[in-house]
Amino acid sequence: MKNQLFIKFFPVVLLCYHFLFAYVGWNYILQDHGDASRYWFVSQDLSQKSWFSFFQPGTDIVKMITFPLVKYLHLPFWSGFILFSLFSFIGFYRLWKLILMISFQSKIAFFVGIILLLLPNLHLWTSFIGKESIIFVAIVLMTEKLLDKKMTSPVFILAFLIVAIIRPHVAVVLLVSFVIAYFWKGKLTWKNKAYFGAISTMSFLGIYYLLKKIAFIAGNPFERIAHIYDYHIKGLKKTTAYVPLDEYSLPYKIFTFYYRPLPLERSGIFYEIWSLENLTLLLLCIIVFFIIVKNFKATKCGIFDIFAIFAVLLLAFMYVYGYANYGLIARTKIMAMPFIYVLMVKILSQKVEIVARQDAQKETSS
Repeated sequence: MKNQLFIKFFPVVLLCYHFLFAYVGWNYILQDHGDASRYWFVSQDLSQKSWFSFFQPGTDIVKMITFPLVKYLHLPFWSGFILFSLFSFIGFYRLWKLILMISFQSKIAFFVGIILLLLPNLHLWTSFIGKESIIFVAIVLMTEKLLDKKMTSPVFILAFLIVAIIRPHVAVVLLVSFVIAYFWKGKLTWKNKAYFGAISTMSFLGIYYLLKKIAFIAGNPFERIAHIYDYHIKGLKKTTAYVPLDEYSLPYKIFTFYYRPLPLERSGIFYEIWSLENLTLLLLCIIVFFIIVKNFKATKCGIFDIFAIFAVLLLAFMYVYGYANYGLIARTKIMAMPFIYVLMVKILSQKVEIVARQDAQKETSS
């Protein structure tokens, strides 16, 4: 009864908690400025701007959303944080429903899911006016459909297209991860493999076209990417939040991306809170890793599991060579959080099933 009451009212608590970060984000931008001001056209003259001038791939899609709100409705700056937080809460609510569905057999998995949903970094960055809240909701919807094995549904396709239009490089990572997972665990016939391969190739070409426009790729794409990485590193070395990712080995780059700073590495209230979150996430990941190792043969691994593992690794691999800044890391890694959260809860929940099967086998043998 108590558990049902908690399940009923937790979304309300989660919404109020999420709106607190809208205030924190708004107050932070007022003091330190940031992309949110640009997306809301603060101190910009819009008299010569047209709505459809922003209809192009990349971050201008966000401006296309905010343009009528600012120019025609004259909504104040703070209202943008409320609107984007309200939209990103759709992602949190759907993520909560997923965690609830996965963890129904395990109190530990359910409790861990609650902890994960309350970690602050994801709430903070999805409360800003910007692309993070839109990408977050799209990724949660993709996660939902992957778990249901409904990858041809309009919702999954639309969510993927949203990611591709705003961040085509992220869409490449998601598509590669999906192709690997589907060929590995999809149980496809040769005919289906050929059909799926053709669709994947067409999708890659479409995303590459978007990427060329956004990244201004004219010649060799690898040379252009290397130039972008080098340009980022040189600029970020001058920032106070610089972290020397360019000097680390690849495993330590990825570790830094997901788990640093840890407590006592950096001073300041934001770093202290974030470092505690990183430590919590690290400890939970270590526990889950040992569960996988201990029950490797009994652990069921499906399309979503393979997809999530590759997406998490490839997202980090893509960003660690250019985003040598703790602020950029904090904002960027939230895209991987839905996959990590759901995967951890799923594995913890499976642990209960594995133990139950082992106990049943012992009773049968005795």
